Amino acid sequence: MSGLRTGAPEGLAGRGLRLAWPVTLVLLGALVLATAWHRWTLSLLFAVAAAVPLLLLRGALRTGMSRWFATSMIVLLSVMSAYLATADAGLSLEQTLRDVVPRLLTAPQPYPARADLLVGPLLLTALVSVLVGLRVDSRLRVEPVAGGAVLYVAGALLTAGEADPAGIVAVLLLVVALVGWVLLDEHDEPARRRLSLAGPVSVVGVGALAAIATLPVGAAFEPRTLVDPPTVDVVASNPLTQLGAWANNPDSELLRVRGPEVPLRLVVLDRYDGTQWTTSTRFEPVRSDGRTGLQPGPYPSDATLQVEFVGLGGSWLPTPGLPLSVGVTDSLVDPTTGTLFSPDETSGVVYEVSGAYDAPPTESLDAAQVPDGDVPDLGAC
Repeated sequence: MSGLRTGAPEGLAGRGLRLAWPVTLVLLGALVLATAWHRWTLSLLFAVAAAVPLLLLRGALRTGMSRWFATSMIVLLSVMSAYLATADAGLSLEQTLRDVVPRLLTAPQPYPARADLLVGPLLLTALVSVLVGLRVDSRLRVEPVAGGAVLYVAGALLTAGEADPAGIVAVLLLVVALVGWVLLDEHDEPARRRLSLAGPVSVVGVGALAAIATLPVGAAFEPRTLVDPPTVDVVASNPLTQLGAWANNPDSELLRVRGPEVPLRLVVLDRYDGTQWTTSTRFEPVRSDGRTGLQPGPYPSDATLQVEFVGLGGSWLPTPGLPLSVGVTDSLVDPTTGTLFSPDETSGVVYEVSGAYDAPPTESLDAAQVPDGDVPDLGAC
């Protein structure tokens, strides 16, 4: 005999391999999911959520505890941890979990370390870990691979593919899955034969993933385009009432702006009620993709500025055109005009804002004319 054993490895080393293999797969998927936050401390938190429930469950089962009781206790502990995290942040666990998908798909990226954004993905990771732990002894051994794949796909969707742009983690998942299937296989084929088959399969799989990664593709799938962010009713003062005070004090400093010299827009007043012009009262969180309900003009340009409030006051945030990103927490935007609003006090606030605007060349402005054709019938006034 060659000395290579048939079937799965036995003894302490075999039990360790049976446990290390699913933990590694779930960990790889969880670390991809954690990249949506861009903070290594949160990556450690996701690693704990991926490994600890599985290890606790396997340890409880080895002591003779029933599968039902052990699973119930670990799931209860996971849900209780999620409840304490949301309660400490003044949130409702039920509402947080119910709105977890639209909340994640409308929050700016990278995600801030907030309980309402972390609880759902962490609880998903813990539940996947528990389910994989229940099926560690399965003869098919597909559950650990499926668990790692679920977390990997979740991370890829939340980051539009930026979590693993080169496919390195996908290759690792493939290689670890094949190694586990080969070494833990309980069939009668010699290990040498299984290894000789797994080697070429691994090479082909890695080569296929590498070839796919080098193919020219269009824009990555962005699930955020499928979700409308929640709207917020806003009540703010009309800045027209301050025009007189600004005109009477022309030397008063209102703002300090650092960056390219471009026009700044404070607020768009697009509604007339017969008495005065007003702005919309329905605002929504600023999208991380900068998408609004407005289309760019024929001469698009953009600028990034640093704005400091000195004597302006109010809740409106000046922006160079349509806001693409803004460094003010919980800022809101009118999707029909691009007007930015801050629900918090703006006195002394310093923030960075990027915006897109139309910058037609001088020759186009000089050649501009009033359109020909009949005046549209607007009806009786």
